[in-house]
Amino acid sequence: MSSHFIPRHAALLLAAAALPLAAQTVDLDTVTITATRIETRVLEVPATVTVKSRDDMDRELVFDLKDLVRYEPGVTVSDDGGRFGISDITIRGIGGNRVLMEVDGVRMPDAFSIGSHANSGRDVVDTDLLKRVEIVRGSVSSLYGSDAIGGVVAFTTRDPEDLIPAGGSFGLTAKMGYSGWNDSTVAGATFAARASAWSALLAYTRRDGHETDNAGRVGGTGATRTEPVPQDLYSDSVLAKLVFDASDTQRLRLSWEGTRTDTFTDVLTAVSATPPMAGGAQTTALVGSDEQQRSRLTFEHSFPLGAWRVYWQQSETGQETLEHRNAASFAGAVAPQARWRLFDFEQEEVGAEVTLFSDFEALGAAHTLAYGAEYIETDTAQLRTGVQTNLLTGVASTTILPDAFPVRDFPLTTTRQASVFVQDEIRLGAWTITPGVRYDDYALRPTVDAIFAADNPGFVAAHIDESNVSPKLGVMYRFTEHSSGYFNYAAGFRTPPYDDANIGFENLAFGYTAIANPDLKSETSDSFELGWRLARPSGHYLALSAYYNLYDDFIESLVGSFDPVSGLTVFQSQNLNEVRIRGIEVAAGMPLEGLSDSLRGLSVRLAASYARGENRTDGDMPLNSIDPPKAVLGLNWRAPSQRWGAELVTTFADSPRRVDDSLGAPFVPPSYTKIDLLADIALMPRLRFNAGLFNLTDERYWEWADVNGRLASTTGLDRYTRPGRSVGATIRYEW
Repeated sequence: MSSHFIPRHAALLLAAAALPLAAQTVDLDTVTITATRIETRVLEVPATVTVKSRDDMDRELVFDLKDLVRYEPGVTVSDDGGRFGISDITIRGIGGNRVLMEVDGVRMPDAFSIGSHANSGRDVVDTDLLKRVEIVRGSVSSLYGSDAIGGVVAFTTRDPEDLIPAGGSFGLTAKMGYSGWNDSTVAGATFAARASAWSALLAYTRRDGHETDNAGRVGGTGATRTEPVPQDLYSDSVLAKLVFDASDTQRLRLSWEGTRTDTFTDVLTAVSATPPMAGGAQTTALVGSDEQQRSRLTFEHSFPLGAWRVYWQQSETGQETLEHRNAASFAGAVAPQARWRLFDFEQEEVGAEVTLFSDFEALGAAHTLAYGAEYIETDTAQLRTGVQTNLLTGVASTTILPDAFPVRDFPLTTTRQASVFVQDEIRLGAWTITPGVRYDDYALRPTVDAIFAADNPGFVAAHIDESNVSPKLGVMYRFTEHSSGYFNYAAGFRTPPYDDANIGFENLAFGYTAIANPDLKSETSDSFELGWRLARPSGHYLALSAYYNLYDDFIESLVGSFDPVSGLTVFQSQNLNEVRIRGIEVAAGMPLEGLSDSLRGLSVRLAASYARGENRTDGDMPLNSIDPPKAVLGLNWRAPSQRWGAELVTTFADSPRRVDDSLGAPFVPPSYTKIDLLADIALMPRLRFNAGLFNLTDERYWEWADVNGRLASTTGLDRYTRPGRSVGATIRYEW
């Protein structure tokens, strides 16, 4: 549950713990509510938080989620380098649905994948509709519930007042851009108007692009191909808001947001030139047509004591795969076939929440109390279907081994979560103590319909009822006006997800099956963080943080084991006794003009992270989800007029030193150094041009998040390299 739409608590977060590299000043009077829900000065936030403003995103040429965290050590977004693209965000080694992603306080849909033709990711937000992105590292379950055991990524969309100048009646922003990474273009416009107490906003963005470039140089077809597979993608995004300011302290807002992306991929890596052997098959063509859409309707009312919100959200991923193949019988006859498959994943969510605030004095201390309640109900449905046609005889069949379509891989599921929370910010002299607690009641209700029952006869679906109390405690001490130290403890939890608890499918032809685990326990965590920050009005800042996180009953999805009775490899989700992750992070910056007048306008900034993690259930086996050490160094120059500037950003990433090789020798990418050049100029007071030259030295490199899980013996590893030298540019006009 988020409250960052409340006007009196909506100041821009600029947390000195992880400032954007392009930020120019540190305003010590700015406040945040995302990390604590209570209006708090930057130096008093007992957590590590990153913010990206609209200007930051424009300056850094942010076209998608991967661009958004390009310069954020400790936060990664993975890309499969092929058909499905961006799929996951990881914070401090914890990713997937363990990281809460929300838009204007509404949870984004889950990610789900199964097999090579089905992958529903979470890249369903258009960054050009946003005015701010906040990333909270570490467990925030005490404020946001089950999904936030790994952290929170909060997207905030634009409001009419962001475009309309003081005393004005309308505002307009138009933008065009190009990214050489995937030869894509973006064009959009946002219009806002005000009449008396009413204001409105309408925004539209269109994107057209192609496959993401890489350093592969082998063309053709099959697994040896390393060049990107041909791809075309199109997306349309709309944001509409209607706002009524009933008084200076009361606001009503109705919002509608919709995004749709269509992607067409010629999967040449799946095509074979080798004729089929007896009993085998040869794929001669495979193309994918994928559609992903999300729609959200929200009504909000804010007032002096807090705010309430109701919302509806619907998302759907539909992925069609058409495959042409030659199938050879054991007698040697070859028959051409056409296979059509469809994967569909849908979620519909309705929710309501209220957040209230109260200020009072007690026992010689000032208190700000935040408390509230939330209810969410989510319906999830997944379906796979398909048809195979013999092109010689015209005979069609809905059986494509090992499946007799249609099939569901888990039952239709409704989840309900009801929560209440309370948090008190206690200010006593130089101390600020923030205890808090949240209670969650969770219910999972599966429905075994005829489709699921036909594929899983006799299956008894698990009903889950869980409740959990998640406490937290933050302690902040102000050493001086410009420096502070903090300690933060947060308990986290995550209930067993519907797919782990009730999954069911089997492939007898290939000797494996996946079974449900109704006895899964909820994951729990204990997270500790210790930090110190210094930030001066001159622009000097230094932030150090160290964290230690323990996860009990960590759910490992689909762990394989051999069953000697059936002779099958059985995959089943299991609880791991204990997972441990710890690390350190640093952010620093200083203007260089104090060293010499010749350095006027120059500043340098650094952000770095180091983490280490183990699965202690299996004898301290390394966690492959942990990113290797990474540092980002930026040298920035601004003209005295502030009309233009440039930044040289160097990224250093080490090679993973500790990897789990229990499933075979993994591919371990080498370390790399990448240099980018960013520049911006105000051509006119209302016209701004941003440009970037990325990977100046044309470095050939892999990111660990993209190749994690691939073996050293994998054919065509260059397919997963990141783009070489490329350019990007945007031009924005404001009126």
